[in-house]
Amino acid sequence: MRRHWKSTERYIMKFAELEKKRISLLKSISDELARHKAAADRFKAELVETVRLITASADGIDLDALKLAESVIEVRGTFDKAGDDRAHALQKAIDDLANGGQSLKKAYVGTKS
Repeated sequence: MRRHWKSTERYIMKFAELEKKRISLLKSISDELARHKAAADRFKAELVETVRLITASADGIDLDALKLAESVIEVRGTFDKAGDDRAHALQKAIDDLANGGQSLKKAYVGTKS
């Protein structure tokens, strides 16, 4: 009877070790997938920004002026209902500042809610 108990005990110990390893591997996989997703998201955001700057440059916009314009524009209020108008208004203001800011000397850019 004692022999049977020791055999069962070894089986349980081995099973517990394997289960701990399984859980550890699942966590490692999950962590690695999260790290990969975060890195891929950063690369995608950088790609979108690079394409935006390429487009602006191709449109003849001075990229240094564009960066300066983006740093001084103030966005206020909520835009819950603004939809695409918000992005368009912001881009219009940035483009104007990047091209000398003549329109913004006379009027502001905004959206209606």
